[in-house]
Amino acid sequence: MERFPKGSVTILILLGLFLINCVEDTSLCDEVRFISNRDYYPAFHRLAEGASESIFVVIYLAKFHKTQETQVNMILDDLIFAKQRGLLVRVLLERSSWDSTLNKYNREFIDSLLRYEIIASFDGEAITTHAKCVVFDGECALLGSSNWSTSALEYNNEVNIEIHDKEICGEIEEYINNLWEDK
Repeated sequence: MERFPKGSVTILILLGLFLINCVEDTSLCDEVRFISNRDYYPAFHRLAEGASESIFVVIYLAKFHKTQETQVNMILDDLIFAKQRGLLVRVLLERSSWDSTLNKYNREFIDSLLRYEIIASFDGEAITTHAKCVVFDGECALLGSSNWSTSALEYNNEVNIEIHDKEICGEIEEYINNLWEDK
């Protein structure tokens, strides 16, 4: 009695060689990474520290705390440090026509950035900017569902991706630049 049907060993060997080749070619893994839940800030921090030219941000909500250390406060610190290192840092936040609480939080964040001469502004009120994306040096982007709030970064289920692709990140950066022009 044969243990394997005829030809199955050949198929297994070919499949094994194919899988080894896939593992060796990690270019796709290097281009896109899944970032969820508590992994957002470590990814942001790593990318901000590695940036050498620019960090461009569009975010719906940025809510930091004046009295306690949160991951949002650490993001603020990373942006300030990037500016102090000579990077061009620009942050565009949502200005709501109906949610004054959102506007209050975003205004506080903008004011904190402006104190360090970081370019920061509200978008225009004509349309809701619900995007949440950051582009580093025009070569890497972090985008997904995470707002910059303690809830999003420390408690909620959130899904984001980190993209390392110059062409796609260039398109995202162009999108951000267009939002700046339209504000």
